[in-house]
Amino acid sequence: VGIFSEQRSYPAYVRFSTGSGKVESDTQKEFLGMGIKVMGVDGEKLIENEQFTQDFLFISTNVEAVRTSKEFLKVVKAALAGSPMSYFFNPSDLHIKEFLAVLASKKHHPTPLEIRYWSTVPYLYGDGQAVKYSVKSCGPATREVPDTLTDNYLREAMVDQLSTGGACFDFMVQFQKDPYNQPIEDAFIEWDEDVTPFISVA
Repeated sequence: VGIFSEQRSYPAYVRFSTGSGKVESDTQKEFLGMGIKVMGVDGEKLIENEQFTQDFLFISTNVEAVRTSKEFLKVVKAALAGSPMSYFFNPSDLHIKEFLAVLASKKHHPTPLEIRYWSTVPYLYGDGQAVKYSVKSCGPATREVPDTLTDNYLREAMVDQLSTGGACFDFMVQFQKDPYNQPIEDAFIEWDEDVTPFISVA
């Protein structure tokens, strides 16, 4: 289907980021993000005068703490109002489990190039098929979180690794098989990999 329908190589841009726009130092525990922009993809364009591209977005946790798009809008509004925690601790609409998931997912990482990332939310794959995506390092994990953290230690680790040997990732697809236990409208529910394993496609 689409970009996966034939064996082919594509030029691509890969961007690594922290999970929050307000994080100014790598000394803070945080999600990491990964964006892949694949160039030269055939198909219908959604934006006029745009090159044929396809974007894949990932974060360093396998579930989204915000279950639906409506809940996501509430989080954005709370953040814009300067009180993001009010979403999780609203007495009339508590989200304690989701808040605990956020805390558990934020961590110090050894390098953005040796960890796993997930799409967290499902995407349409062809006609009526839902999938989730994941990428993981296909090389050995050789780095550890440094004893002394600096504001830019993640960038420094990437520069060092890319200047001495590069990086490699497996791109994987997980197909939905059970719409009850693998819902598409609740991103907080993990699709069990023991039941539906990810398949490496690139």
